Amino acid sequence: MKNNLVKLLTSDKEIRLYIVDTTDILVQSKLKDIKADFAKELYKKIFTSCSLLRGFLTEKDQRLNVSIRFKPEGCSVHCDIDGSGNIHCSFSSNLKVFNGEFMDLTGEGASLSITRGSWMGGMFTGTVELKSDSVEQCFSDFYSKSEHVESIILMTYCGSREG
Repeated sequence: MKNNLVKLLTSDKEIRLYIVDTTDILVQSKLKDIKADFAKELYKKIFTSCSLLRGFLTEKDQRLNVSIRFKPEGCSVHCDIDGSGNIHCSFSSNLKVFNGEFMDLTGEGASLSITRGSWMGGMFTGTVELKSDSVEQCFSDFYSKSEHVESIILMTYCGSREG
C-alpha cells in the first residue's frame, strides 16, 4: 500500500500536523456500498478521520478500533486501522441509507469509542458521548475529553472521485 500519510514534525521531533490523501484508497473502499448522499459524505469524513488517526500508531503491531453508535436504532460504524496503514470501515445497513442531518445522529445514547494498543502491549479504550454538530468535532472532542492526548482535528476536502 502506498504511504498516504505525511507527518510534519517540529525540531524536537514532536508531531504537530498530519496530512493524508484518501483519494485512491476511497475508490477501493466500501464507499460504493453506501446509498444515500449524506451517508456517502459521512463515510468520507469518518474514513479520512481514521486515516489521520493512523498517525498515532507507532509500531506495526499496534491497532486502532473505532466504534460509533449513533442515536437512531441500528445506525453504527466500525473501523479497524492497523500499523501498516490498512483501514477497514463499515457502516450498518441502516446508516448506509440514512439521508438526514448529522444532528439527527447525535445526542443521548450516541457514543464514540476508540481502542488503541497491541496484543502484546495491552489494549486501552476510551468512550465519549456524541453531542457535537459535526463528525470532525466528535473526534476532536474524543481526544479532549478522554484520557488521550488533547487534539484538534480539522479536515478539508480537495475534490473527490468515486469508484
